[in-house]
Amino acid sequence: MEWTKEFDPLNAMYWFNKGNSLCFLGKADTAGKAIDKAIELEPQNAYFWYLKGNALTLLEKHDEALKAFDQSIELDPSQAIFWSHKSTALEALGRTSEAERALAKAKELDNG
Repeated sequence: MEWTKEFDPLNAMYWFNKGNSLCFLGKADTAGKAIDKAIELEPQNAYFWYLKGNALTLLEKHDEALKAFDQSIELDPSQAIFWSHKSTALEALGRTSEAERALAKAKELDNG
């Protein structure tokens, strides 16, 4: 890929990186718009859905975060971190037994 200073609004990684940076800065509400744009451009990218779940978790929208983590897992069930964050969302919703199962899956994948 050639380096360019021009902004490409159709570059999904640009939007993902912008969303990720905004999350890191604690601006999850603004990050969500960038992440949604990345997902619009590449809806089959599991990491985009994972980042959306993280942003929603920061906003304490745990039901929506869980849906995003579920989508990331549907697209790539082999990522321990997706399962771990799903566990966190389930725990926040008071769904302890489901959270424990998701965490067990994360540990299984991490050790596998």
